[in-house]
Amino acid sequence: MKQIPRLALLASLIFVVPVLQGQQDSILPAVPVPESVTVNPYNGSSTIRWIPSVSTDVERYIIYASDLLYGFLAIDSVAASHIPEYVHANSFARYRSTGYSVAARDSSGNRSPMSEPLWTVYLSAANDSCNSRINLSWTPHDNARHPSDHYELWVSVAQDSVYNYLTLAKTDTSCIFRDYLPGTRYCFFITATNEDGAFSSSSNRQCITTGIETAPGWLRLEAISVEGGRLVITGSYDLESTMDDFVLLRFDEGISGWSQCGTATGFDGTVSFALSDADTDRVTPYVLAVLNSCGIPADSSLPGRNIVLTSMKRGTEVDLRWNRPGFSSAPLFSVWRDRGYGWEETSGGLTDTVWSDDLSLFAGSVTSACVAYHVTATHAGSPPGTPASGSNVILVPLTWETYMPNAFTPDGDGLNDLFMPALSFLPVEYEFSIYTRSGVLLFRTADHGEGWNGRHNGKLMPSGVYLWSLRLTTPSGQTEARRGTVTILP
Repeated sequence: MKQIPRLALLASLIFVVPVLQGQQDSILPAVPVPESVTVNPYNGSSTIRWIPSVSTDVERYIIYASDLLYGFLAIDSVAASHIPEYVHANSFARYRSTGYSVAARDSSGNRSPMSEPLWTVYLSAANDSCNSRINLSWTPHDNARHPSDHYELWVSVAQDSVYNYLTLAKTDTSCIFRDYLPGTRYCFFITATNEDGAFSSSSNRQCITTGIETAPGWLRLEAISVEGGRLVITGSYDLESTMDDFVLLRFDEGISGWSQCGTATGFDGTVSFALSDADTDRVTPYVLAVLNSCGIPADSSLPGRNIVLTSMKRGTEVDLRWNRPGFSSAPLFSVWRDRGYGWEETSGGLTDTVWSDDLSLFAGSVTSACVAYHVTATHAGSPPGTPASGSNVILVPLTWETYMPNAFTPDGDGLNDLFMPALSFLPVEYEFSIYTRSGVLLFRTADHGEGWNGRHNGKLMPSGVYLWSLRLTTPSGQTEARRGTVTILP
């Protein structure tokens, strides 16, 4: 045998080793195969088992679980030397059917694709006390590798031992439990299995106490408000109630009685309705009623009414009136006004249902053709976060009017110190002048926001009567000229 010189062999090794070290494993591991997934009915945990990947360099297995918003998310990993199963203690399988998938990762960090998922069996139970039965339904068991050939319904009564109550066909996904005793606690779970039972899959457990419905200890209307042309009605109820189906009743003048106008399901002690067909300009009584499982009203609230706001204009005065909502003994009202800049609270903490506004005090700052008003009411004792009751919105149109006071007191006390017109519009042209009775010009301005402070050349004029003249052009193009007198009071 021919001998290779030692130096030549060493040189060849030096040449080959860096090449081998520079290579990187990019081959993805083979996908593991899910074997089974099952739920522990008593603690809600899920266990997934799989056949390991046939790749020899697998280092870890990545476990994925389904998420309602984001699809499948990685939740954990286990070493390849671990038993090929994983227990998900915080599984959502007690609340819904949950899918699980597995992927393999090798020592170079290559990750296989996710396996086809296996889904848990989810059992739902509904107490049908009107028909003295419990309705059960479940998601089908789907495991192509280990298909089930039947289901078993397991039951425990009043915390006794669990027993196999019924065997069902593999095509069944619902059944009715008729051995119904009032006031009894029943717990159920489903097992999908085959004849040898080697790969059975259990569902979550559902427990129901039969025949006991608790009506709310209290039930009341909290707020009725107008929002976007709809009437939104909010109520609250006792959280100890087992009833959460509600109807809203409206007094119908046509039949002189109550008729149903809405249905809703309560949540966390609150229930609300949105009525698009309600007449928000007419006071109408409403009642909130809760239904038992037979659809029969079990209790109702005291009636409440929507707030209807009306107005009457007397010169520069606007008188507002509204009704009490009825379901609160001592509501506090707030008046809101929009002059074209958005809603602002004009007056709050009112206990009366009448209020007046003087347009002359702000007419010159209005940027729209109308001034808008609405009223809100708050009620002591309402749950936190309950909206205020709110009335309809009324619009008070502005005319091109000029209001002139006849006296002022320019004494520097901050009250009635300036004399100027109050306008219900922004003039296009404007000239305002003050004269003595002998015709001497004391003040002139072209700024509709500037008033006379009773002075001339920095000197306060004496008490008495003075003449004024006003010439302006309205936004519609009409020219107005007026004259009159004003008195400086002592």
